[in-house]
Amino acid sequence: MRSLVLCTVALALAFAGCVGVRSGPGEAIEPFESVAATEWRIVAVGEVVPAEPMEPLELRFELSESRVSGSTGVNRFFGTFERSGETLRFRPLAMTRRAGPPEAMALEASLVGAFEAVRGWRATATELRLLDGGGDVLVRCEPAMR
Repeated sequence: MRSLVLCTVALALAFAGCVGVRSGPGEAIEPFESVAATEWRIVAVGEVVPAEPMEPLELRFELSESRVSGSTGVNRFFGTFERSGETLRFRPLAMTRRAGPPEAMALEASLVGAFEAVRGWRATATELRLLDGGGDVLVRCEPAMR
């Protein structure tokens, strides 16, 4: 009987580790491993929703080597990140140096500035939010449809 109780408790704990944490009404927070396993499409930088870019605005994380990469719509970027719990910080990013239309270059500058200010993250199955130190949303992403 005692081993049955221990097995039941162990099984309950194992299943509890598989469930997302609830952040608000109906909002299950995804673990960062799920974030890293997803290719993200950047849909807003601050309050700005980008017009049709030259290339899709993308963001990808490689968890095993703490790498981040993607596209600003004009240029590709890559670098590393540091994460601990809900904190996230991008290290200086390297970029290609293509030129684009003035509005695309302005969006790129805003996006790079936002990446430099990232201090946290929050994700659900349908959205990744990169946050500043006060918890305000700097960049909003959705899973990329491939």
